[in-house]
Amino acid sequence: LASIPRETWEGLANPAYEPYDPFVSHDFLRSLEDSGCVGGQTGWRSAHLIARQGGDVVGVMPLYAKDHSYGEYVFDHAW
Repeated sequence: LASIPRETWEGLANPAYEPYDPFVSHDFLRSLEDSGCVGGQTGWRSAHLIARQGGDVVGVMPLYAKDHSYGEYVFDHAW
């Protein structure tokens, strides 16, 4: 996420004409990465989608790749 300027991300993920969504904001997502809540050994690896056209960023989507099923009750426990 650090590779995209905050203003660019916010302009696409939280445009002024839409209600503000804090869960896709640059600050929130960056705080998850900086604090270690995602990445490393957490099982959640950042894999944000960044669409470019002619070198310009035209779309963004926060995505995470999950490496294990820990914490998902249905997979961790026998029914």
